[in-house]
Amino acid sequence: LPLRMSCFQSWSLSVASVSLGTDHAVVLTSNNRVFQWGQVECSDGAQGFARRYLPDPVYVEGGLRACRVVQAEACVAGQTVVRTHTGDLFAWTTVEWSEDLHRL
Repeated sequence: LPLRMSCFQSWSLSVASVSLGTDHAVVLTSNNRVFQWGQVECSDGAQGFARRYLPDPVYVEGGLRACRVVQAEACVAGQTVVRTHTGDLFAWTTVEWSEDLHRL
């Protein structure tokens, strides 16, 4: 059965678009933030890389911090691609945990 995802509402964020890949999903909010969840390749620092399941949406910050993202797409093989308002493209397949595990 479908389950309602109330996290965006509880964070006072409005979803502008959602994109589904093979094993993960990406949401772009109306204030141009990108969130990702599902199966992703993660760097756990000293433990190296591992395929991890993120059950809840996690804010993707990193190199996007200073960008205004206008489109976000989840692709096959865990890849995510975003386009900024200037037309620049950013793509990734691997994410790195933040210390608090709330940002990528």
